[in-house]
Amino acid sequence: NITTRANGNQDFEERISAGYLMGQVQLGKFSVLSGVRIEKTETDGEGALVTITPEERARRAAWVGTVTDAELRRRTLEEYSRRATNRGSYRDVLPGLHVKYSPTRNVVGRLSYAKNIGRPGIGELVPRTTVDDNERDITATNPGLLPQIADNFDASVEYYFEPAGVLSAGVFLKEISRFIYRAGGATVGTGADNGFGGNYAGYDLVTSYNGGTAKVKGLELSYNQQFTFLPGRWSGFGAHATYTKMETSGQYASGGALVTTREVPGFNPFVANAGLSYIHRGVTVRLQYNYTGRFLRAYSANDSRLQYNKARRTVDLRTRFSLSRRTDVYLDVANIFNEPDSASEFGAGRPRQVKRMSPLFSFGVNARL
Repeated sequence: NITTRANGNQDFEERISAGYLMGQVQLGKFSVLSGVRIEKTETDGEGALVTITPEERARRAAWVGTVTDAELRRRTLEEYSRRATNRGSYRDVLPGLHVKYSPTRNVVGRLSYAKNIGRPGIGELVPRTTVDDNERDITATNPGLLPQIADNFDASVEYYFEPAGVLSAGVFLKEISRFIYRAGGATVGTGADNGFGGNYAGYDLVTSYNGGTAKVKGLELSYNQQFTFLPGRWSGFGAHATYTKMETSGQYASGGALVTTREVPGFNPFVANAGLSYIHRGVTVRLQYNYTGRFLRAYSANDSRLQYNKARRTVDLRTRFSLSRRTDVYLDVANIFNEPDSASEFGAGRPRQVKRMSPLFSFGVNARL
């Protein structure tokens, strides 16, 4: 109870002040939309500092006899009751420009540029530090993380065909700076400004960082059509498919130097899905197949500690049957073939962790008053 209360005693405040200016103009077959958003973000956080000091370790070693409840309570308070605080602030200017060109009713071309930010998760900003004096290592959050910045360039062409369908193709480029990744291998420096008040010099540190730069380029293909031209009940069938292929490269700050890699955590090089649907006279059936390729999950300066999510293939089924204008029943089955929900491995293929989720059945009744 003491451990849970101490670890859960966290405070975090994030204040965002923003303003936005937007304008749009129509020039014949061209449409231009542009704007800019200015944000200022301020954060304050407080969390647990978990450590066993050398003095406390010596006191425990000197204890004689059975550890009493009172002694165990004292030890727990001593280890978990310290607090760590931090604050930060940053300002971002985020412009955007979007151009649309429609030479005919059926064809639409798009060009766009936008600067975006990806804020770190609150769990990474709330101060929390765990110190192991035996192993001389520290696992910590990083309240000083800045948001990731991305310059996004997109170009696409869409073709709409009768009676109900669309085929599209697009390319994109994302140039990312300060991208966030988690890594070990760093050593805590000496001096009062080492981030730990001058303590723990020489300890190994595992935490999250803002990296150097990353680049993501890719291709997207999409197809969606309802076969309404078919006769009778066959007109309820439809199909869709999407395909995304990406290539990434990045530079990590490691030991004061930039390390170049062709993989960036969290970016999947290959994603595809396809599905069939049937919608006719109150009956809706959707069968969906999804594939996600193997991708880097967590970076490490040590190649043997690189972590990957394994490729995953899932099939889902969704059904709905209308009993009346106001009532319908549904039955959905997720992950029909019991694919692992999450499976990870180290770079050479050595298994790390597998989380299984059995097929999930959801059924019920919807009623509208």
